[in-house]
Amino acid sequence: MSNAQYMSWAKQHTVSLAVFLLVLLYALIVPLVMDAGTPSFSNALQPPSAKHIFGTDHFGFDLFVRSAESLRVSLMVGAFSALFATALGVMVGLIAATTGGRIDRIIMRINDAVNSIPHLILSVVIVALFRGSLLAIVISIALTHWSPVARIVRSSVLAVRTSGYVEASYAAGATSGWVLRKHLAPAALGQAVVAMVMLMPHAVWHESALSFLGLGIQADEPSLGTLMDLAREDIIRGAWWALLFPATVLLATTLSGVSLARKRLARATTVPEPARVAPTVSDTIALTGMNISVDSAHLVQEASLTLVQGQVTGLIGASGSGKTTLGRSIVGIAPEGASISGHVELNGQRHDWDAATLGALRGNVVGFVPQSAAQSFTPVRRIGAQIQEVIDQHHSPATVADLLRRVHLNADVADMFPHQLSGGMAQRAAIAAALAGNPRFIIADEPTSALDPELTRDILTLLRSLADELGVGVLIISHDIEDLRELRLCDSIAVMNDGEIVATGNHDDVLIHPQHPFCIALLAALPSGGLHLEKEAENATR
Repeated sequence: MSNAQYMSWAKQHTVSLAVFLLVLLYALIVPLVMDAGTPSFSNALQPPSAKHIFGTDHFGFDLFVRSAESLRVSLMVGAFSALFATALGVMVGLIAATTGGRIDRIIMRINDAVNSIPHLILSVVIVALFRGSLLAIVISIALTHWSPVARIVRSSVLAVRTSGYVEASYAAGATSGWVLRKHLAPAALGQAVVAMVMLMPHAVWHESALSFLGLGIQADEPSLGTLMDLAREDIIRGAWWALLFPATVLLATTLSGVSLARKRLARATTVPEPARVAPTVSDTIALTGMNISVDSAHLVQEASLTLVQGQVTGLIGASGSGKTTLGRSIVGIAPEGASISGHVELNGQRHDWDAATLGALRGNVVGFVPQSAAQSFTPVRRIGAQIQEVIDQHHSPATVADLLRRVHLNADVADMFPHQLSGGMAQRAAIAAALAGNPRFIIADEPTSALDPELTRDILTLLRSLADELGVGVLIISHDIEDLRELRLCDSIAVMNDGEIVATGNHDDVLIHPQHPFCIALLAALPSGGLHLEKEAENATR
């Protein structure tokens, strides 16, 4: 939190902040400078006076000091309970969000079950088994308050997990552990800190309720709830102060704490871990017999595709035909809950499709350019720093300035934030990030989907130049068939329809002289497609 943000926050919460600080100082200082006295029935239940500001309890202790000592105990129990509940909630939420599938569903059903049980009743059952145990009280509060934290953390992590910059990190070769520390954990940590601060006053109140019911901390080292429990009999005798002042301290503590906790109090940073070393491959990557389905929907069926270094391969088809799903499978990125089968040929050896094996190829063997270039970068960090991370992960000899020049961007782009880039600049920066690991292949997923015609041609020409000048194998996943045909960029082209590759061949075989009915229909649907096919038919009859 910056100084300006802190001052603004302090102004909005002046009263709550003042009350909370006074209560905290009261708990810390009063027991050090004042003595509650010794048990004395002659001093019992004396009303408030100059000598005893809050009066005395039925043991004869000074209630002003006794309340401060009890507040210490309540704050300690509340802090540890909130800490344990938050830690448990964060752990459960992260597991649910990162594993998904059946484990996620089971965890969420357990979460719902815990929420359905009244917290106080469950705590009473736990504490009754270990009556008077401070640890039992802390555990009972933690076990009844972790579920909201888990649900909040899960939602935050799922939102970040599916974001463009997280997928770009995976595509750049980041391991699951690195992504967890760099992106997912910070998303959880910010919510966790707020949740912990919010839980603390609630935990103080919860402990006080248990003690008020006679199930909490014993009278020798009481909490505020214990004092109020003892005061129940004193009220009948007319000693209203025995209940009023401990209750007032409890209310001041919890209400001011809740008010302050409504604002985010901290942000966290993480340290990346070294990237995993990927296996080497030959000059080709070949997928054969790929089948990808989610539930009963078949996204890809018996698809085969080969990428060759120094060549550009086009993967075209209508929207929803499975192009992106197949392309992402090359780097081990699969849809949530997908069932996948097929084979991958790497380094001349055939392997069954395995997300871990292919995931190790990301970044330093296969670079990935996501469809939403601007969203592939973390929005709050500069472009150069994010590209440098990829370089460091793969120990690449490249520099940020060299990579930016390679994609025709000025070096000062490194100091810009993603929102400062135009669509074309963002796409070039995403290509630079894909090159940062010095890969042998690049997969560009719809790299021109949000660009105007001129920028579209520039980006496609840039990808062709990478194949020619760097010897990189490029896969262009696109539905911009018109541009691919006119620019003659591709050495080979595969056409997908309803999850199947229905045609493969060189540029002319697929885009100039199509034989497959779907290819003919696809080209005919283009603005110039019908005219183009008519001319081909005329030439064929001459």
